[in-house]
Amino acid sequence: MEATVNGARLFYLAVGMEDKYPLFVLHGGPGLDHTEMTPWLDALSDDFRLIYVDLRGNGRSERVDPSTLSLSVFAADVTGLAAALGLPRYAVLGHSFGSFVTLAHAIEQGGASHYIISGGTASFAKSGQEIRENLATFEPVALRQQVTERWALEPHAKTQADKAAAWAAFQSALAGPRTTYANSIATAWQTYAAAVKAAQDAFNAAVTPTPSPSPSV
Repeated sequence: MEATVNGARLFYLAVGMEDKYPLFVLHGGPGLDHTEMTPWLDALSDDFRLIYVDLRGNGRSERVDPSTLSLSVFAADVTGLAAALGLPRYAVLGHSFGSFVTLAHAIEQGGASHYIISGGTASFAKSGQEIRENLATFEPVALRQQVTERWALEPHAKTQADKAAAWAAFQSALAGPRTTYANSIATAWQTYAAAVKAAQDAFNAAVTPTPSPSPSV
């Protein structure tokens, strides 16, 4: 599905019943699209109407001049898309780069009832040290070394060959001790799922009207 917003055609995919509370889902990148998020989050459609969005210039959305892109433009597109779809109330979930757009929307637009920041940080100068400390104790050691090598390549990747080398190191890390790695991922996802469920329950409680008390006779 497409909608023209602020002069550009935006692709979006709606999952869930129309009577559910709208939740815009913004992907990472730039250069990725909504398939980073679906079908992985589709289970949330039991409680929300998910609206996966390809940010302008990404995925199936219209290509535009890259020099016109900014967090403010992406954020305004969310507001414009909500208006085009006739949604006066909605929430926004942003992952990775999408979380930057979500933060920009909260600050500059402020039209959403709730904001969810997933896997995003505004300053690696502050979070980088914590990541390095966690990586220094990551198990198993062999996988830690591979991830460390790949991490070291990222700041210096300027050419396609550099990116290919970083990606190859990442694939090599995934091909390491699969059992230990898989168990680590499974544990992380269980923790994440529990946190999402708790947030979902809190959200439902917040948007569910409290019945008015019956008048005294």
